[in-house]
Amino acid sequence: EEGFDDLDFLVSMKKDDWATMKQALNLTNQDMRRLTFEVERHNKKNQERGARTSSAAAGTRLGYGREPVMFNILAKLCGRPVRQEDTISRFFCKLIESLTFWTHHVPSVRKCLLSLNSIASGTATKRTAQKAKITQALLSKEAGSFEFLARLPISKLRSRFYSILGKLLFCEANRKYTAAFMHQFDGQFKDLDQNSRSEILKLKATGLCRDLTGILDVAEARQDYKAMFKWVYPHNLQMLVRILETWWDEGQVVNPLLKLVASLVHNKQDRIHFPKSSANGIRLFKEASKIVTMYCSQITQFQHDDAKDSLEVRVKGLQLCLSILTRALSGNYVCFEVFDMYRDQCVNTAVTALLKPCLSLGTEVLGSHKKLFRKLCDFLAELFTPEHMKQTLAQSPEMIHKMLLILIDGLCSDQDKFAVSASAGAFDNLFGMYYMALKNRNEDRSGLNTRLRLLFNDARCKATLSNVVGVLMNLVIFGSSKHNNNLWGLSRPMATSIAVDTKAFLAYRNRFVQAQVTEHRDAVDRAFSELVAEVEFDISYHDKNRFTKNLCRFVQHLKGLSKVV
Repeated sequence: EEGFDDLDFLVSMKKDDWATMKQALNLTNQDMRRLTFEVERHNKKNQERGARTSSAAAGTRLGYGREPVMFNILAKLCGRPVRQEDTISRFFCKLIESLTFWTHHVPSVRKCLLSLNSIASGTATKRTAQKAKITQALLSKEAGSFEFLARLPISKLRSRFYSILGKLLFCEANRKYTAAFMHQFDGQFKDLDQNSRSEILKLKATGLCRDLTGILDVAEARQDYKAMFKWVYPHNLQMLVRILETWWDEGQVVNPLLKLVASLVHNKQDRIHFPKSSANGIRLFKEASKIVTMYCSQITQFQHDDAKDSLEVRVKGLQLCLSILTRALSGNYVCFEVFDMYRDQCVNTAVTALLKPCLSLGTEVLGSHKKLFRKLCDFLAELFTPEHMKQTLAQSPEMIHKMLLILIDGLCSDQDKFAVSASAGAFDNLFGMYYMALKNRNEDRSGLNTRLRLLFNDARCKATLSNVVGVLMNLVIFGSSKHNNNLWGLSRPMATSIAVDTKAFLAYRNRFVQAQVTEHRDAVDRAFSELVAEVEFDISYHDKNRFTKNLCRFVQHLKGLSKVV
């Protein structure tokens, strides 16, 4: 294990410790000092010439610059040529051999994979690894023959291993091996095409989902994702539905499966791009929503012997489902008007099926699971966008009221700035759309404006929305550092809420001014007057920017007062 520390250190070429290189090349202390001196002198010369050098000199040592200085110096010390490609190729082969030997030792396997990932992620080292013969051999046959993949303590590292192979596969030189590389998974899907709940099939389904997740995570180019989608749809994606039907109550299988679906619908780096005449985006969303709906409808009936384990299983699964729908709704590869045209209720069904178990958890559970709470705030923020407001307003008033309460909790969160930003964006969209609904009363072809007015006139929702102005003002004045550092994000919903409910703002202003000591009331009242000065509250972009500037001055003015209660 100590050897792997040195090997990983050698691959990343740290400056302090070259013990492995010293031992491997039989270098003396004097040689090591000379090597360090030569590298530093070369960097100093490049800086004097104005050439671009790495801040840590790692790029120069690995040969990322114009000439591989480190390998030239090593060649002089060793008395024989030392090429960068040969050295990295030997590192890579040694790491692969170590994976076949140290199958029982988890730290060694983990460090081998970290080193392999460093090679596969580097600019120069990646090209060398892609051309290595051992890489071509791995991609042209079943990579699942490594014994460490089948060991339970190490099986969670399968995604990392296959992501490394994916980085080596998705390049111009190795894309020809894609069909042969993916053929091994076709056989695994055939083995899972049965309703048996044996332990062998359980482990095989878990490993298959983790392997495919690792490959999909690194398919960042459009042509690579297109090839993966063509392979997975429709038969293999339908097999995932069958696996979920069989193992819906086993978190060991369901969680990797949901992670795979979350990776499949993730449009990172705009990799999901279908032609205008293609319905693949709609097909992808329908299959993903089917999986989410099926899981959420089953998990509400799930009962475990241990109540704590039952809750943890539900929380993890719901967290992944929130990621799936959030990514699918915001992926920008689905025309959701098509569902309305053909009266397809898959969007409403999936949203409702996911909201019911999430909102039933309660504030105590959500407060103790920060990741779930953040994912839920992100999902609600996406639902309150203009594109999906129709699905939100299709829910019952009771459910919408619970959603508003969760968003207010997200605003008040002093530990998660992402939840604060997501909740602020949701309220900004909601108040902004209601403002436009009031302004354009006669234009309501879709009935959305009427639904918004009904929402704001509902007794419970109206009381909650009237408190948003006061909550935002309290966060700006008395909030933590996370809120003070996000004045821009909080100013947006504050401006739109004041534009919609001016009475609530005036009532808060009067209460706040009257709560101050006598000598500060006039100063605080002037600060409130300057806050709304020259602001028309027409929710335009420039008007919001003007309000944001006034809000920054307002906060600084209140900080200058000695006592503000």
